[in-house]
Amino acid sequence: MRVFVKTARLLCILLMISAVVFSISGCTAQSFDSIAINSIKSSEGGSNSFRVHDSSDNVKLAASESAELYLNKNNGGISLVSLYTGKKWTSLPVFENSFAASFSAKVTDGETVYVLDSSAGIKKHKPSVEKTADGAVVNYELRWDALSITLPVEFSLKGASLEVSVDMSSVVTLSDGLTVLSLSMLPYLGAVRYTADTADHSVFGDYFLLPDGAGALMHTALEDENTALTFSVYGKDYYEDNIPVSLGAYGIVQSGRGLSATVTEGEENAVIRVFRAGNDEKDVNRIYPEFIITPVSGEKGKVNIGKSYNGRIAVTYEVLSSENTSYTDIASSVRQALIRAGFMPDGNCENEYPLTISIVAGTDGKRSNVTADYQQIENLLGLLKGKGINEINAVLSGAFRGGLSASVTVRTKLMGALGSKKDLRTLLGFSQSQNFNFFAEANLLSSEKSLYCEKGVSGEYKVTDRKNPLSPYIGEESYTMKYLGTRGIAEGTNNILGFVSENGFSGVCVADSRISCHEAQGSYSAYNSSLQNNLSAISSETKLMLSGVPVNLIKNADYLYNVPTETAVEETAYYTAVPFMPAVIHGSFVYSSEPLNTSSVSAIELLKAVEYGAVPHYIWNFNENSDKFYEYTVNEAVEFCTKAKAELSDLTSKRITGHEKIADGVYCTLYEGGARVYVNYNNYSVIIGEISVMPYDYLRIG
Repeated sequence: MRVFVKTARLLCILLMISAVVFSISGCTAQSFDSIAINSIKSSEGGSNSFRVHDSSDNVKLAASESAELYLNKNNGGISLVSLYTGKKWTSLPVFENSFAASFSAKVTDGETVYVLDSSAGIKKHKPSVEKTADGAVVNYELRWDALSITLPVEFSLKGASLEVSVDMSSVVTLSDGLTVLSLSMLPYLGAVRYTADTADHSVFGDYFLLPDGAGALMHTALEDENTALTFSVYGKDYYEDNIPVSLGAYGIVQSGRGLSATVTEGEENAVIRVFRAGNDEKDVNRIYPEFIITPVSGEKGKVNIGKSYNGRIAVTYEVLSSENTSYTDIASSVRQALIRAGFMPDGNCENEYPLTISIVAGTDGKRSNVTADYQQIENLLGLLKGKGINEINAVLSGAFRGGLSASVTVRTKLMGALGSKKDLRTLLGFSQSQNFNFFAEANLLSSEKSLYCEKGVSGEYKVTDRKNPLSPYIGEESYTMKYLGTRGIAEGTNNILGFVSENGFSGVCVADSRISCHEAQGSYSAYNSSLQNNLSAISSETKLMLSGVPVNLIKNADYLYNVPTETAVEETAYYTAVPFMPAVIHGSFVYSSEPLNTSSVSAIELLKAVEYGAVPHYIWNFNENSDKFYEYTVNEAVEFCTKAKAELSDLTSKRITGHEKIADGVYCTLYEGGARVYVNYNNYSVIIGEISVMPYDYLRIG
């Protein structure tokens, strides 16, 4: 299920990689670097002294009990210093260079893209400073020859956290006819160049923590492939080969000292850019957020420029107090930043360990492709109950007329081939009597029909393919969907709420929640606000389940499913998957893995779910010709859930506080309270101290 970065273009509207959800079939936006704009001109160069960190002219902007913030009024560089570890994080690198700047922006006059930065021309244009209660507003002038913009940047230090923000409505374009395309925030903060003269043994533990899939470590002191990556937050396709992710956050660890970075405003416009020395033309390790202010699309001579974003963009950086920072420490910092920004609830979920089952009733609405009916589903639930499974989250998928591609805005009628209304009431009544949750799955953000769909910047409909999980045995490989606008989402919300209430479902499962990146002619803020309001309306009336981990939407969710345990980029010895996202959300949400029976070795995927703190998820139907026929894996599911519920259910409300590789094929996840869960992926027993973990098994201690 791994996807090479070379094929990531095929995924440019996905929020998470999954075998059962949406993938792109037609992207219209292109990198501003390659469309009709004739050339790119950069303001790099000039005096190197203004591109290198220099502490001699520093002035203190703010101080707290744990950190201090300094500004160099000579070159505009900032320094964030941890008072616990003494580590200094600087916006300009300490090594000689001719390219670094604290801020840079891509602008265009319609024909040429210019890269303006805050170091060019700073000799004549020093940044002005306006003090605030907890920092300052620094007015930078970004220049290229006669072209310039004034960028007011607010720095606010609270404890160990520094918020860096820009109100885009306050940005002044000093040259006529310029459009700001993007803004890079502190692109060289934590940048480092390893050389034989400066590197020591400690740097070999340095890494970037990336939001790829569930999370990844990019070891930065070692040469490897995949050294230049762009992660598109919530999936917008502004760059070729961008990798869709659902978390706008990352971390840096240098000699054990750590820094976290979390995009807290303007997140829908953000990408995260990472370069590892060896592939970058500047031979520098660096990672930073870039905010797309104005979307563009088209081909040479036919540039379509969208509506510019006029709100705030903000990133919260935190210096970690540990001298041996772990990636779970960074995840904890990110979680707190998300809670403060209102993305996540500040509290713990209940101790639950439900078996999640997605039951595909029909793929395309054709009677010949119906794969489940109400009576069969009731019998399955009864079978599971009889075998001791007392907690189930069941999702009825593809049940509306039209199957997997059905639009709830057009109709909310179930396929008649599934049975009568009486059969449905009997099924739901049985589910309620057993305290099972039964969700109606709906496409809330996309539709096969064009009604209420909106066009993007290119003037064309944004389209996506919903993959058919029962292919190639039943139905087509995928079904083409168009993105709905705000009116369509609102109508769909009203329809599905009425349907769920009328028929007695436990809640709504939004199948396409991970594609929440529709441009709507570039006005994503209005779209996102409408989407939040509609999901809030659903969660206030009934239970809400979301697919994947769309962090911009999860505050409304009761459950998450299809949470990935893989990375989109192929793993290597120096690019490895870690539970970054699970460490952020565990304890706040009960979440399930992607379907375990989509893998050829489901036993391995079961262990991965345990390692990453997820409850198991299977996708089933009742057609013996399908590899998802329930009888193939139901006994495996029962055996696993019976054991896991007894041993792990009390951990679902606990935070993940640690995770490490113990030996080849053996990992340990640590939870608050001290419980440890060891997972052994080997075909032989492994002895760890006084304990032994059996082959292809897990063991809880504490």
